[in-house]
Amino acid sequence: MEIFLNMSSNLIALLIFAVAALIVYYVCPKSKRHIVLLLVSILFYGLCDLKMLAVLVVAAIFTWYCGLQIGKSHGKKWLVIGCVVLVGVLAFFKYNNFMIEGVNKLLQSLKIGDGSGILRIIMPLGISYYIFKAISYMVDIYRSKYSAEQNVLIYSTYILFFPEIMCGPISRFDKFKTALDEGMDYDNVKIQEGFYLILKGLFMKVVIANRLSVYVGKIFASPTSFTGIALWLAAFFYSVQLY
Repeated sequence: MEIFLNMSSNLIALLIFAVAALIVYYVCPKSKRHIVLLLVSILFYGLCDLKMLAVLVVAAIFTWYCGLQIGKSHGKKWLVIGCVVLVGVLAFFKYNNFMIEGVNKLLQSLKIGDGSGILRIIMPLGISYYIFKAISYMVDIYRSKYSAEQNVLIYSTYILFFPEIMCGPISRFDKFKTALDEGMDYDNVKIQEGFYLILKGLFMKVVIANRLSVYVGKIFASPTSFTGIALWLAAFFYSVQLY
């Protein structure tokens, strides 16, 4: 099921998925397109990380409810509750294994355990992005930048929007909602520009970044075995690779 996790080896599958989603989006009437985006986003995340899809859905529904309560009371209570829960969930998944390993090493040093019972928890895909999107939404509601969204499906589309789920950016809800309400008419020029940017990005990723990673990985794996010039080149190429 996890067919999109290794992006380098599944670029064709990813492109087919994106093109299919685009076709369905334009075929459907504008009033139903937020449902299309929501279903496509759920499908995308399910194919990537089916076991953790529930975490994302629950986070969306929970923060939608918190936003409603913040909008009604204009107080900090539900903002604090929402932020504490979200940050707690993020900390749990990010640092749980680290803490378990620390306790395990302590027990080993005391000769109490051998580490065989350690439980590793996989961090949900894109958790940092959708949690910070939800926090920014609640903060904006508290600051009265816009009203709380009454439709849970529209809000969930914002949180689960699949093009942003893995690499961002963390968009603002009001701008996303405006774009969602206005919809997008088919524009052949924009489609061509979009495919050009995709091909350009693929070239930079597959041809440049992936090739540089071979050299960078070899140098970083054993830095003491190479000269200073090689180390400087590896540092420079690593920056290019990240870019």
